[in-house]
Amino acid sequence: MATILIADDHPVVRDGMKTMLAAVEGFKVAGCVSSGEEALRFVKTSCEPDVMLCDVRLGDMDGIDLYSRVRRFAPNVRAVFIAGMPNAADEARAKESGASAYLPKSVEMDDLIDAMRTSLKNDSGFISASTRAGVASPLSFRETQILTLLGNGESKASVAEKIGVSFETVKSHVRTIREKLGVSNTTAACAYAVSHGYISV
Repeated sequence: MATILIADDHPVVRDGMKTMLAAVEGFKVAGCVSSGEEALRFVKTSCEPDVMLCDVRLGDMDGIDLYSRVRRFAPNVRAVFIAGMPNAADEARAKESGASAYLPKSVEMDDLIDAMRTSLKNDSGFISASTRAGVASPLSFRETQILTLLGNGESKASVAEKIGVSFETVKSHVRTIREKLGVSNTTAACAYAVSHGYISV
């Protein structure tokens, strides 16, 4: 059972995430907090969660700075960041902090759950649904994840192992990616996706 700490200063978002994640098999919402200080106190005194689902902008603290502080005494906690206004600078900071994912708050719940499950795997890579605010990507979450890993030099077999799917599934996704982007090979797909802001490599 993976334990989750939700940190968001918007009650509607926080409560909505709690309701939806509590219904997911294998997940347990260990706590919900509205500020960075509450999050620090929770991890220090209540429990060390497996994953912290955290707003990038909390009322009293930058979410990425919060995660850096949490890791000083709880280094095994994974972080999945959600942002109301995603931007490349925050994404880069999130990646440098050791976070597992940086996603827009508009992310589909299935994709968020998928990202959180992936974050629990060792060496799962950094997950990003978009690299620029306002970029509408034709790629799904899984397609974006696979293309990002391929763009960073991973083989299809390695990608399959890292994200926990079969080699044939990765090949199928790559075919779909090429069709969506109108290119003939994976290298061209990576180049096109980077130039349009769909992935960051």
